[in-house]
Amino acid sequence: GYLVDNTAPTVSSIALTSASGIENSTLNAGDVVSVTVTMSEATTVSGTPQLALNIGGTSVQADYVSGSGTTDLLFNYTILASQNDSNGISIDANSLSLNGATLADAAGNNAVLTHAAVADRNIVSANT
Repeated sequence: GYLVDNTAPTVSSIALTSASGIENSTLNAGDVVSVTVTMSEATTVSGTPQLALNIGGTSVQADYVSGSGTTDLLFNYTILASQNDSNGISIDANSLSLNGATLADAAGNNAVLTHAAVADRNIVSANT
């Protein structure tokens, strides 16, 4: 018989993985924040899904950059001049959105996008 994959990929974890251009433990306009969304199985991405980040109480959209066909999907966001967050960047629950894209495993099962919140995190302290 044949094995049928009926298991949809799910979000295993979300982590702020890096930020370019950090000076004096702060993020400045033009700095790029990278977030890795780790899926439960290899996930193919078609289009540009988005991940909402909470910066100082303002929701901004990080765009999908790379990782299709793997478990680690990378999203980037460039800080704007008007943005400030003394507590670090957080990610609210269920902030991953398709934005017209598709996320599915090799068998065509659409990914389940629900996930837990990621608490405020000063990305800088994680890299020092």
